[in-house]
Amino acid sequence: MTRIPVGYKKVKPNVPWFEARKNVNIYLLQKVGSALMAGDPQLVDTENLILDVPVIYSLPETGLIGTVGKIYVKADTTELLLDVSDSKEQIHANAERTYQEKTLSSKR
Repeated sequence: MTRIPVGYKKVKPNVPWFEARKNVNIYLLQKVGSALMAGDPQLVDTENLILDVPVIYSLPETGLIGTVGKIYVKADTTELLLDVSDSKEQIHANAERTYQEKTLSSKR
């Protein structure tokens, strides 16, 4: 029999964080590209419950390239709050620049 310490409280996983990350991953895969993934969300606006989810660029042959953008998510609804800075063109441009910087620095 498993004993549960006094005062122990089972805590559910933080579903909004998980769902936010999942929704960003779906968006990235369907609309932007398969070499991108959502990072760990951070709460940036406690009043409006806004999460900042970093967009991470990674390739099989080189591994993690770096963070190339961010997407804001409404934590209570897990709705993506997209604007111009989150556009797929901007994320692609950031990914290309970050890749060039990484490959140039690794050749030195």
